[in-house]
Amino acid sequence: MPDEPAHYNYIAQLHAGGCCPVMQAGDYDQAYLSDLTAAKFAPETLARLDTVQYEDHQPPLYYVLAWPVFALTGGDLTALRLFSVVLGAGVVAVAWAVVRALFPARPWFALTAAAFVAFVPQHVAMMAGVNNDSLAELLIGGALLASVLYVRGGEDGLPVPHPAALGALVGLAVLTKTTAFFTGVVALAAVWLRWRRAERGGAPHWRPRTLP
Repeated sequence: MPDEPAHYNYIAQLHAGGCCPVMQAGDYDQAYLSDLTAAKFAPETLARLDTVQYEDHQPPLYYVLAWPVFALTGGDLTALRLFSVVLGAGVVAVAWAVVRALFPARPWFALTAAAFVAFVPQHVAMMAGVNNDSLAELLIGGALLASVLYVRGGEDGLPVPHPAALGALVGLAVLTKTTAFFTGVVALAAVWLRWRRAERGGAPHWRPRTLP
């Protein structure tokens, strides 16, 4: 994955100097990056690999969580990739849980969604690389699941999360990747729908469509 060195170097900078790295002039060298990718990261092109630091603008949560793995393994790349794989497995589980909560009478929907997430080749490659996408997807999925459960309000025996859980998951998602901000809109919509339901005397105001 072409961006993996920049994500790896973010963790290395945390290990060397603490949080958090600051993007500076020279962190993005297109000519050098072109040489790296064209040579498929051949050993003779790696002398300046530690200067690839253009992901320093990213929020810190993924890198802070990966930091202990880096420290305990001496920066082993395989160990860091396995850390992302574990998070990616969580993404599959959350995808199953979201669809299961939406369609409790159609359990095969949830299995289909989980299988789709688990076996799309490019997605698997992203989940197996050193990058913040795996944690971002896990927290986005968690925020979506909490929102669905909050709206459904205990139907079919489902738990009802505390509204603070929605805010916490949204905040953690944004601390992982700024593009996760849309989960805040989803959480606010869930709170509004729940309020509308209560205003109507507890009658369900929203429920997922039942397919024939």
